Amino acid sequence: MGTENTENGYNVVFRNVSGSILNGVITYTFFRSKQQFDEWWEVEEQNGWRQVVEKGVSRERANILCSTPEAILAQADAIFSVFERS
Repeated sequence: MGTENTENGYNVVFRNVSGSILNGVITYTFFRSKQQFDEWWEVEEQNGWRQVVEKGVSRERANILCSTPEAILAQADAIFSVFERS
């Protein structure tokens, strides 16, 4: 969505796309600046574990994206998978 630093730094929302129990879980991470994110992402993107949902968003928007029905279902699936493995 946005591409500027927000009042809370530079927030990026991710979806985990690895084959782990966290597959589909949506989270967000705070960076001090877009430049810090770009430097980190240059290396991290090669791992293929995360997909950017939106970047440069406010904390409020990040929380909304992490609270969608899809995000909550993925979180619940991850929690239940942990208990199933125990």
